[in-house]
Amino acid sequence: MKISVSVQSKHEPDIIIALFSDPKFFFEMLLQFKIMEFENQNNFFIYGELTSLFSLVDIEAKVTRYVSHAGVIYVLNVAPRLVKLPPGKELDRSFKPTPPKGNGKITVNRAGSSINVEFDYEGEREKMVVNSLTKRFKSLRNLDDVIWKERVSRHL
Repeated sequence: MKISVSVQSKHEPDIIIALFSDPKFFFEMLLQFKIMEFENQNNFFIYGELTSLFSLVDIEAKVTRYVSHAGVIYVLNVAPRLVKLPPGKELDRSFKPTPPKGNGKITVNRAGSSINVEFDYEGEREKMVVNSLTKRFKSLRNLDDVIWKERVSRHL
């Protein structure tokens, strides 16, 4: 399942690509996932919770990042038990539904004055995963302000 989201921005394309290619900014600040471990600069593991109308599901993924001057691609290999969680979270995990398995891709590029983010996922709970990620991204209020604050803090 694939959904594209387009958001207007007044910032320069190279600044947008620089920020969105940073996993901590994109996954932790924008999509509210926790980066658990880095294998190297372009491979890392994320953990988070996705919600739908009737359920809450843990999601764990190994992410590979590809960056070019035109955009960023995050390739996700989603599977249960990829990440070692603290004991309290392990106990919580036993009461939740089985985490999904599948493969996905998040593509970020800049076209004119808009940021295009495409969420593509195939696997278990396809609709829930894509809709939840899309909803999180769309729920961002004042994305330009968030980008501006990050830009100032990084001196970009």
